[in-house]
Amino acid sequence: MNESKIAVRYAKALFMTAVESNRLEQQTRDVRFLNAFLKETSEFNWLINSPVIPTSKKTSIFEKMFEKALDAATMGFLHLLLTNNREAYIPAICRNYMDIYRASKGIQSAHFQTAAPVDENTLIQVKSIAEKYFNTVVEMFPEVKPELLGGFVLRVGDKQLDSSASFKLEKIRRGLISTDFEVKY
Repeated sequence: MNESKIAVRYAKALFMTAVESNRLEQQTRDVRFLNAFLKETSEFNWLINSPVIPTSKKTSIFEKMFEKALDAATMGFLHLLLTNNREAYIPAICRNYMDIYRASKGIQSAHFQTAAPVDENTLIQVKSIAEKYFNTVVEMFPEVKPELLGGFVLRVGDKQLDSSASFKLEKIRRGLISTDFEVKY
């Protein structure tokens, strides 16, 4: 079976179970925690992808690491994944779950790229402006990309505002290339 289909099916099942048991916000908080943990901990990614470590050892490690941080239902879901040897799909399941959650709440992802890190107040202001401009609720995902040279790029859904210095310089470069110059001697 296709890897993405597996992750989508498990994410949908987790979401539907959370909705049916009236635990959507708790479940979403747990999935966000797992997602952040996976992004920050390369060792954990190595653990879940390792074919050498037996399932029983992985289960023991999961219990010790997450029993106090995650809800019992989320732990049960992780046990199900481990039992079915699907632990390698946890990152994709988390991503797909969050996509389903955002869609159900009408939340758009706003990818905000800048050349240098910005403070929290700036992010709050940009979030507010993006919500008004795009007429939707947004969840901000800031990212530092030094190659922008300055300014920012804001992507919400299929729309993009590019006010970066690199974009403006590229626009000038293209204008100069496409301009026909008359050489006079």
